[in-house]
Amino acid sequence: MSKVQVSPAPVAALGCGLNFGEVVFGNIGSAEKMESTVIGDTINVAARLEGMTKDYGRDLLLGEAAADLVRDRYRLQLVDRIILKGKKTAPEGLRCRRASRCFDR
Repeated sequence: MSKVQVSPAPVAALGCGLNFGEVVFGNIGSAEKMESTVIGDTINVAARLEGMTKDYGRDLLLGEAAADLVRDRYRLQLVDRIILKGKKTAPEGLRCRRASRCFDR
């Protein structure tokens, strides 16, 4: 009888950056093709947090404004204080202790 080697399934990794604040929402494009989009500092911070999830080995990073909304319901851990390009102060970079349990009570 021959042995069959089974290789493990590839693992998909996901990183998410969450922030909260005001944004500008609108449609851009032409009469032939319109797309909805959001822009603003809130979006830029969330996008940068998402980009840093890999650097910090975390699935989820919350911006300071998003963390303020859930701080009293979930355990959060300070990951780092990072000065983002174009900013003068370092907002807190926070994360849930376990991403799988972030939204469980």
